Amino acid sequence: MYNYYNAAKGAHLLFIATVLQLIGSVLMSLSTVVMAGTYSIGGTLAMAGIGGVIVIVGYIMQLVAIANGGKDEPMLRTAFILAIIGLILAIINAFFSNSVLTIISMIISIILTVMVILGFNNVMNNIGRSDVARKGSMVLIIYVIATVIGQVINARVKGISAIYSIGSLRALIGMAVAVLILSIVGLVVYIIYLKSVDTALNR
Repeated sequence: MYNYYNAAKGAHLLFIATVLQLIGSVLMSLSTVVMAGTYSIGGTLAMAGIGGVIVIVGYIMQLVAIANGGKDEPMLRTAFILAIIGLILAIINAFFSNSVLTIISMIISIILTVMVILGFNNVMNNIGRSDVARKGSMVLIIYVIATVIGQVINARVKGISAIYSIGSLRALIGMAVAVLILSIVGLVVYIIYLKSVDTALNR
């Protein structure tokens, strides 16, 4: 009989953390649209700042959640180490912005989510909830595709954000909205999966 007390706590906290990250990501993406549409620097910085703080809080909660889950599932233990590495790289990149570091951080973030899903899939299979594990496999594919496409578009957004022609601004708004939609899709399917895991472990 498996005892997944720590994994249950981790799943619940991770669900909350990911909801916060979704809210923060939406605010940060909307700040780009606001800047392009209204030229309101103050409003843009405020929205991006609030979104950034929420994302940071969510990331810290995510670390604690994965650490808890790692006490019961080896895959989550490895994911925690990867999350720490990702955090260190994100801090370095914040002070010394570098495209290579940005790409590495994005890759680590995707691998981290993959490992978390696979880890909780192992837990679900061990408690006889293969239905949730199958859902996790589908979520994995959707999340990775949405995230990769979103990051590619986001890189393009940063590339044209300094151009002030009407055409470039329209393109900026369109791509920012596309990034927002893809971010929401990726995180929402992930959140739905985490809620299923949370329910299965904490019923």
